[in-house]
Amino acid sequence: APNLDRGGLFGHDMSVSGDGTYLAVASPGGPNDSTLSERGTVYMYKYNTTTLQYDFNQTLFPSGEGADTTAITADETTTTTDLTYTDREVGARFGESIDISQDGTVLAVGASEATDSTTTTAGKTFVYKLIDTTWTHVETLRGGTVEIDTKFGTSVTVNETGTDILVGSPNETVINGNSGAVHHFSNQSESFTGDGSTTQFTTTFTINHDEKLTVLAGTTRYVVSDGYSTNQYSTDGTTNIVTLSPAPASGSAITISQYQRTKIIAPQSVSESVGFGSHIEVYDNDLAVFSLQGNIKQKTTFDTVATDGSTKLTGTTFDKSTTKFADTTMDTGTVSIYN
Repeated sequence: APNLDRGGLFGHDMSVSGDGTYLAVASPGGPNDSTLSERGTVYMYKYNTTTLQYDFNQTLFPSGEGADTTAITADETTTTTDLTYTDREVGARFGESIDISQDGTVLAVGASEATDSTTTTAGKTFVYKLIDTTWTHVETLRGGTVEIDTKFGTSVTVNETGTDILVGSPNETVINGNSGAVHHFSNQSESFTGDGSTTQFTTTFTINHDEKLTVLAGTTRYVVSDGYSTNQYSTDGTTNIVTLSPAPASGSAITISQYQRTKIIAPQSVSESVGFGSHIEVYDNDLAVFSLQGNIKQKTTFDTVATDGSTKLTGTTFDKSTTKFADTTMDTGTVSIYN
């Protein structure tokens, strides 16, 4: 990786697109100094079919709240004028978790210690899309109720096509204090065709005006009105009308989309501090959620468990003592499967 830092934790998490074209490597730590400690970086690599190796492609990092996250060159010089390499939050741990969709179009990056507004260590998750040949930050996902130390973004997983993103928030209070939760975000999307003059487009989905939209006309991205970008979009803050400036070209495929929270999944156990959502994985319609400090009740399929928790000895050779298969073992960790 270019310009690696001591303590950077390069390789802390990794993800590869389904066809192996893109490799993302997270480096959420370092360097160990007072100005940039644990700010976090994600390095993107692209497979070279000639040399049969991965070549460095892009460096991703979060900027300030008001600006878009961007890529920087191999020598770590920014490619835009409104950002500098140090415009990142100390201790955010950008890259604590990463995942690329199987089709190689969407990347989610968790920053579990990032500050949300004025709430420290609430956490955020940054969504990138592959636009043309560049990974571009398009949206930022946040927890439901902003709390200190929820660590939203400790784990992330993206479905095969990037339409669904799930984010673990293992210290969030949903049922009991710090029991944890998993947030499910679904991509709401609307398509239009440009005619060269129309500038206003109305979505059928309800826009969340507190967060940004992803607006594309072909491979041209429209950003929220900032006063200096060439292609900008705006909303009135109330309706679902999106105004683009300038008008998209005739025949251009226009997509207006936004990731929106559809569900908050809470642990089945009401035990506190179970760390539900410390690690998550999704495949097809199945979701696996790891709880760091879950409690397990011992059971067996070799025997029948009596109502008092002891084993019935009739017809079994598995246990001839008084072992109880309903006893609870503390802090074993658990994996819960959802469909």
